[in-house]
Amino acid sequence: MCPLVGAVDVVLLDMSLDSEAMMMGTAAEELLDLYLSSSRPVVVLGPYLVDEEPRQLALARLHRHPQRDELVGTVKSMLVGGE
Repeated sequence: MCPLVGAVDVVLLDMSLDSEAMMMGTAAEELLDLYLSSSRPVVVLGPYLVDEEPRQLALARLHRHPQRDELVGTVKSMLVGGE
């Protein structure tokens, strides 16, 4: 598991990574798979479609530049939903 995941309550992932543009590093979909396999809820930012599998109930998707209230509300709902 990623050491950063162990220190957070919710993972926020922007699916538009510099590594994707340069075709180097870890792909956003690989990171998403990693984070979905953790016990943490995941909030995804970006235009990528995400399969709605039962194991992904702890997943929310927002557009790339959400308003602050939308982002904070989504994170709060993920925390409340997971408790």
